[in-house]
Amino acid sequence: MAEFWDPAASLARTYTLNRLEDLVGEMRRRGFLWHLVVYRVDGSPDVAFFANHNHSVGRSWGNVLFFVDHDVFREALRWCAAVLPQTYFTA
Repeated sequence: MAEFWDPAASLARTYTLNRLEDLVGEMRRRGFLWHLVVYRVDGSPDVAFFANHNHSVGRSWGNVLFFVDHDVFREALRWCAAVLPQTYFTA
């Protein structure tokens, strides 16, 4: 698990090494093929999630959880889907 900050988030200037794209790229190189992102957007109290997308939502910050085992990832995905709204991305 790691913390990430979108470049447009208010505290992003202090956390320049915590970009989601960079974290996902590094962890994929290490064999972590799946990930979940649990995040908030600056100024909003709402928490949401998405899976296996390597770009953050604008002005967001939160945690990314990486998985090697697909069965564990699938269970974590089910839990997130049961308690949080999911963000979908279009191409």
